Amino acid sequence: QSVVVMWEILPGYYLYRQSLTVTSASGLPLPAPIFPEGQLHSDEFFGESEVYFDRVMLKIPLTDLPEHTVVDLEISYQGCAQDRYCYPIQNTTLPIELP
Repeated sequence: QSVVVMWEILPGYYLYRQSLTVTSASGLPLPAPIFPEGQLHSDEFFGESEVYFDRVMLKIPLTDLPEHTVVDLEISYQGCAQDRYCYPIQNTTLPIELP
């Protein structure tokens, strides 16, 4: 069992790998997410960083959790508009009910 979270990234924008985090709002221990390889990018805000363009899919293994568990995933991420500005870190909660 796993959950895949996907971002569709508009042209001219990117997400920082270092800012993508997933935790459990209820404190359940979660395995580390599986990140795809990004591209190295140098910008004025964070220097040389691994980033994602176009689309990124993050796989979150949930195999160690009991069946019928409801998990509220807290997801944080940050992105930038190329050669312009960066957005503040965004946070969202995604409720997942395991079968």
